[in-house]
Amino acid sequence: MSTHLNGIVFNIQRYMIHDGPGIRTSVFLKGCPLSCSWCHNPEGLIGSPQLMHYIDKCVRCGACASACPHAAITVKDGMWRSDQSLCDGCGLCIERCYYGALELKGIRWTAHDLADELGKDLPFFLETGGGVTFSGGEPLLQAAFVAATARILKSRGIHVTIDTCGAVPWSAFEKVNGIADLFLFDLKTLDAATFRDYIGGQEAFEQIVGNIHRLSEADAAIELVVPLIQGVNDRDEDLERLRQLLKTTKVQSIKFLPYHKMGSEKYERLGLNQAKLFSPPEQCRIETFREIASAFVPNHCAD
Repeated sequence: MSTHLNGIVFNIQRYMIHDGPGIRTSVFLKGCPLSCSWCHNPEGLIGSPQLMHYIDKCVRCGACASACPHAAITVKDGMWRSDQSLCDGCGLCIERCYYGALELKGIRWTAHDLADELGKDLPFFLETGGGVTFSGGEPLLQAAFVAATARILKSRGIHVTIDTCGAVPWSAFEKVNGIADLFLFDLKTLDAATFRDYIGGQEAFEQIVGNIHRLSEADAAIELVVPLIQGVNDRDEDLERLRQLLKTTKVQSIKFLPYHKMGSEKYERLGLNQAKLFSPPEQCRIETFREIASAFVPNHCAD
């Protein structure tokens, strides 16, 4: 597999402790097949590079607009605007902004160069049992690139985790299964109607459920990551569906993440409409989910 394969990454975060074992470096890849109403990484939804504008730093001087060769930016009557459809991610506007008000979300890497960058953290990985987590967006939309990078990391003794929503063809999992040490499977809901109302797409829903079972049958190490949202997926029927899934799959661990509003400011910076705001479940409800899950994964039920 070529180490010169290209992929588009929108963030690399170091010293992470919740994306797999040990201290980890998380790589966030562009593009996602879902449209979750509560998404807190909107910069990962679109597969191409995007310009992020920090309005509190901007003085509306117009230098960025003058530098843009595609007229993607305009500054008029004290208002800064961008047309993302015209932006090709060249970064010239960022070079001309002396106030740090612009950031490009989406940088192209080769598998070899990315592996070398991630390998700088090897001492932390070895000391803590950590490694690299590929997240997003949905990393398996760029499965060949992720697999090529992961092979290099594995050859250097680095643990690899794939954080996936599961809404990709099984062929994408086949590219990384056997390379990845752990799959963090983000499970939004097991109710088709809820999925349709808040995420969208019957085909994607069936794909997700099918891939959980196929991964389990392939004896992959799976940790379910379940965001809990009041009135959306914290009902008794949601609990029963989760119980049935745990009875019919081999899941090593499960983590429940109460809904939070972090990331809401990103929508404004990207020129997008704000995601709908929700609420986390009551603490007693979260504990009920944990208690039920612990019957199936008693040694690994995580907070």
